[in-house]
Amino acid sequence: MLMNRVRIKAFLVALTSIGFLAACQQGASSRVARLESRLDSLDLVVRRMQTALAAGATSGTPETLTVSAIGSAAQGRDNAPVTIVEFTDYQCPFCRRHAQTTLPAIDSAYIARGSVRYVLRDLPLGIHPLAFEAAKAARCAGQQNPDKFWAYHDRVFQAQTGLSDSTLSRVAAEVGLNMAHFDQCRTAQATAAAVRADIAEAQRLGLTGTPSFLVGRTQGESVRGVLIRGAYPYERFKSVIDAALSTAGGTGS
Repeated sequence: MLMNRVRIKAFLVALTSIGFLAACQQGASSRVARLESRLDSLDLVVRRMQTALAAGATSGTPETLTVSAIGSAAQGRDNAPVTIVEFTDYQCPFCRRHAQTTLPAIDSAYIARGSVRYVLRDLPLGIHPLAFEAAKAARCAGQQNPDKFWAYHDRVFQAQTGLSDSTLSRVAAEVGLNMAHFDQCRTAQATAAAVRADIAEAQRLGLTGTPSFLVGRTQGESVRGVLIRGAYPYERFKSVIDAALSTAGGTGS
């Protein structure tokens, strides 16, 4: 029997109380309003899973969105049946949690097997003073050497609690980047413009917190899918990914 809305929300409140459900939020909205937004998001995801994701993909509800799948970096096959687009902030502790726990599990089960393409986009929040600089720095790592991007991404999150401008340079040296090119890229107007373009896209979508995700069927250079607000355990993503794969002709893990 399907859980009704009240039971789903009660279940998610319990998860939130032990730290499973969280996101960094921009602005001064209340904790209750932020929690309600995240509960509504996963409630919608669960209902879409229950009714087969494809049926919900054309319903026009505000939590089913289309977004560009061109970001600062990507993992996985270009023609993977399902794409996940993440909007991240390098100073958000919940983004770090996702990067260090959930993403490796998604990689092992789906990305490495060719069924999911994972795209990273930037949403540095104004409440985090170094997030914009970190986003630029990560882009510069990937621009210089695409294979270095994820190593840089991982190390910045590892150093998050003591993040500083010097940390961004130190990590670049540790992963073997050309420092002169790296520093030049960081100060280039085009680099800042690319990050701002991601911020503008997030604002268009109504995203105010990180991490935020779109999970859906790959459609060329875009993805239309379900919006997930906040950090969740791997099992939650698995359910959504498997539902998307079932409607895209792929197979779940």
